[in-house]
Amino acid sequence: MVVEVGGIGFFLHIPLSTYNSLPEEGEEVKVYTELVVREDRLSLYGFFTLEEKDFFLLLTSLPKVGPQLALKVLSETDFAGFSQAVREENISFLTQISGVGEKTAQRMILELKEKLGGVEIGKEGKVFTDALSALTSLGYPAKEARKALSKVFQEKKDLPLEEVVKRALGYL
Repeated sequence: MVVEVGGIGFFLHIPLSTYNSLPEEGEEVKVYTELVVREDRLSLYGFFTLEEKDFFLLLTSLPKVGPQLALKVLSETDFAGFSQAVREENISFLTQISGVGEKTAQRMILELKEKLGGVEIGKEGKVFTDALSALTSLGYPAKEARKALSKVFQEKKDLPLEEVVKRALGYL
């Protein structure tokens, strides 16, 4: 998708769920974006809803799940189906998603099962991604920040953002 802002066109990578929700070409649309910075490139990802973006950020917070695989997951399933498969440890459902093999499915289940136990993406996923953003902006490596946040969410799930960051800083 190309979004024109102020006369400049930006290429956005989008999942099929966003593509299917877009209005006709030339019409105005609000898109939530995420900039992913890698050593050799800057990539913009776009989402029609904030929930899609939160789901994307939750997926990319997992080890060995990059933005392209997260887009495939978003394109082939919704959060409700995905979280149910994780809670039920349904590896066959997860491996039907292109790019997700048995090891990746097992890793997703291991990393997310407790986090997704009855939690909506809009609540915990948002707190997790906001806390991860806060910690990385303070200079902590994303990998270490994710580990600290995972420990915090294993202890207690319903914490405000400030408390999550404070506890994660304790682990870091």
